[in-house]
Amino acid sequence: MNVRTRIQFVLTLLVALMATGYMIPPAVQAQSGPSGKLTVLGSSALLPMMQEAARQFQAANPNVQITVTGGGSGAGRSQVCSGKIDIGNSDVRLSSKEKNDFKCGDAVETPVAVQAFAPVANKQGPGSVTSMSRKQLIDIFTGKVTNWKQVGGEDQAIVLINRAKGSGTRAVMARYLFDGVDKFATGDSEEDNSATVVQTVNQTPGAISYLGFAYLGDPDMVAFAIDGVTANRDDIIAGKWPIVGVGYAITKGQPNPTALAFLSFVVNASFQNSAAFSKLGFVPVNQPKTIVQPAPGAVVKGTIDISGVADLPTFKKWQLDLLLNENAQKTTSVAVGTTAQKSAGTLTKLDTTKYPNGLHTLRLRVIRADTNYVEYLLTIVIAN
Repeated sequence: MNVRTRIQFVLTLLVALMATGYMIPPAVQAQSGPSGKLTVLGSSALLPMMQEAARQFQAANPNVQITVTGGGSGAGRSQVCSGKIDIGNSDVRLSSKEKNDFKCGDAVETPVAVQAFAPVANKQGPGSVTSMSRKQLIDIFTGKVTNWKQVGGEDQAIVLINRAKGSGTRAVMARYLFDGVDKFATGDSEEDNSATVVQTVNQTPGAISYLGFAYLGDPDMVAFAIDGVTANRDDIIAGKWPIVGVGYAITKGQPNPTALAFLSFVVNASFQNSAAFSKLGFVPVNQPKTIVQPAPGAVVKGTIDISGVADLPTFKKWQLDLLLNENAQKTTSVAVGTTAQKSAGTLTKLDTTKYPNGLHTLRLRVIRADTNYVEYLLTIVIAN
C-alpha cells in the first residue's frame, strides 16, 4: 500500500467511525488550560470571595471543578495540613505550634485579600449609639460593661456572641482589642461561622459580636463606627479603619498545578480590582496606593525594582520583607525606611536570584507612632 492509498484508507476509516457515532476518547483529546478537581475549605469570612473566584475561574476553565465550603479558619488550617483538602482558607497564619503539631512546616500561605472586621449588634440595645471607642469595646468584650445603658444605649443587657477559639476572625479582633492576647469574656454563645453569627445577632435582643465586611449588609444589624470612623471600604484603603487583617489560602507545600493556576487567578489584579471583589468589601492585597511594581502574581527573575507608597497618619517607619514560600517564619528583611513615601517611587531593588523559585510574598508594613501598623502583601512567583 503506497502513501496516498494509506492516507485515503485512514480518512475513509475516520469517516466511517464518525458515521457510526464513534468519538475519540476524552483521554486522547487535546486539552488546553488547567484541569482537575480542587477542594477549598476554611474561613467563613473569606468564603464569599473564594466562592466568587471559583465561579469565575471555572467559567473560564471548564475542565476544573472547585468545591468551596466554610467551616472556619481552624478547620482550614488543620485539614489542609492533614492532606484532606487542597487549599485551606484562614484569616490568620499557621502558628509555630500548629506547624509542629500538624507536621506542616512546608505550608505555603498565600495572601489573597485584605479584609476588615467590625463590631455589630442587634438593633435592640444600642439605641441611638452608632459609634464606639476602643475602650468601650474592650470593656464590653471583657465583660466589664454588661448593659447597653453603660455606653449610652438602652436599658438592655448585653449578650456576648463570640467566635469559637481557633477562629481567625476572633484572632484578628483580639489583636485589635487586646494586642493579640485572647481576653474575651465567656460569651452567651460561641459560633463557628459568620453566617450563624448574623442569624444569632439578628434574633437576640442586646446581642453584640463582630463580622467581616462581606456580612455587614444585613439591615437588621447595627455596624458600629469606631471613634467616628465608619465601617466602609474607602476607610480601609485610606488606612483609617483599625480592625484589618490579611486572609490566606494555605497549601501543604507548593500548590499543585491546578491549585497554582487558581491561586494565581485569585491574586491577579484583574480579579482583585473587579467589581465583584469590591462589592464584597474586600481590599486587594496589593491595592494601587501601596506596592505598584511588580504587579500582583507577577512572574519575576533577576533584579527587580519594588516601587510603591508607604504613608499613613502618625507615620513612624516602613519595612519591606520577603516571606519565603509565603512563610512568616522564613522572613528576609529587604529594606527599612524612616521617611514616608508619599507618592509612588522606588522603595528598593530586589535580587531574586538569591532566593528559591516558587510562590513568595513581599510584605510592606507601614508602622504608626502608636506601634500599630497596616500590612500590605504581594504574591510574586520567582522563576530564575
